[in-house]
Amino acid sequence: DQLERLGQVRVESIMSRPPIALPRDATLDDALLLFDRHSIGALPVVDHDARIVGIITVRDVLGAYRRLFGIGGAGSSLVAVRDDGRPSLMSRIASALDACGIICTRLVRTETADGPESGAGTTYARVLTYNIHAVHEALRAAGLETVQRKPEPPSP
Repeated sequence: DQLERLGQVRVESIMSRPPIALPRDATLDDALLLFDRHSIGALPVVDHDARIVGIITVRDVLGAYRRLFGIGGAGSSLVAVRDDGRPSLMSRIASALDACGIICTRLVRTETADGPESGAGTTYARVLTYNIHAVHEALRAAGLETVQRKPEPPSP
């Protein structure tokens, strides 16, 4: 009985208005912004004639970002380095790690709420090694300070 009633529901009666779709040539960032802005979990993907050619979900975008940023790879770790205000921080991080034979696959800089003008922020290095101690030592030897994550308290 319920399946029969469900078969009578027209899509237009439950879809968002105006319809939200993602163009075929959109980026992952475009999809992420639409998901966040509209609090939705899936979007139709349309061609230039507004014909649906697919669907993208939040899970698809998360998977793509996981691959893009190397999350979950063998030996993959993220190390946070405090911005010391001196120039070329990202180059200094990459050079320090490279000099010790540590593979750094990505560097991402974040700013504080004060914005980039404040000079404060953190740079995250994605490294491929099981010897995280060597990473911290290489950075410390280069005069860089790592930011230690505080363990979260156990859930009650």
